[in-house]
Amino acid sequence: MLEPHPLSSIEDVNERLRSDGAILFHDVGVSDARSFEEFAGRHISEWMGYQDRATKRGHIEGHVHTSTDTSPAFSIALHCESSFTSRWPQKIFFYCHSAPTSGGRTPICDVRCVYRDIDPGIRAKFERLGVMYFRNFGKGVGMDWREVFQKADRQSVDAYCASHAIHTEWLDDDRLRTIQVRPATLMHPIVGQTVWFNHALALHKSSLADSLMKTLMRQRGESYLPHNAYYGSG
Repeated sequence: MLEPHPLSSIEDVNERLRSDGAILFHDVGVSDARSFEEFAGRHISEWMGYQDRATKRGHIEGHVHTSTDTSPAFSIALHCESSFTSRWPQKIFFYCHSAPTSGGRTPICDVRCVYRDIDPGIRAKFERLGVMYFRNFGKGVGMDWREVFQKADRQSVDAYCASHAIHTEWLDDDRLRTIQVRPATLMHPIVGQTVWFNHALALHKSSLADSLMKTLMRQRGESYLPHNAYYGSG
């Protein structure tokens, strides 16, 4: 476990973040969503909107959202925030306002170590092919596309997707299917190390509840699952 360390400036914070990957802050005057946003805002240069969403999140205030509105009966696989998109945050802040009486863990890990520990042969194939993300939205399968893209009409969604290398297919009953291929690893722009950076596990069909996956597979087939992940070649 890391020893407590006083951080006297933003530069100290950034240096510690580069070396350790994560920081747990104590006694910084955060007591609600507004003070949390004010604290986080001192450590970033620009806020990133939550678009091209992977999970339902409730809006609390300003740029603060719930971490997820997924039922606590389910677990969420480790992933890199927004790695299936073409834009992602450099920093993420978590704050617990009301601690759960049981469970409620939000584990994090160092994706530099994940990259190092994955079998080199598997890693090389992912690096060569990338990851293809296959998603369906609407009518009881997946999230509604309006919520995911924060757009009210198809034309706006098509324009957004075209500018972010996302292929769109409009299906019956106002449903949308998207396909996008992204890298499985990236060179970190600040620390200069390669990191495992994807949603290959979190958006793979195996992350769905087993009963749901079997029902959907039986009724409509794999192409109608809420989401799935493949090698970039398909």
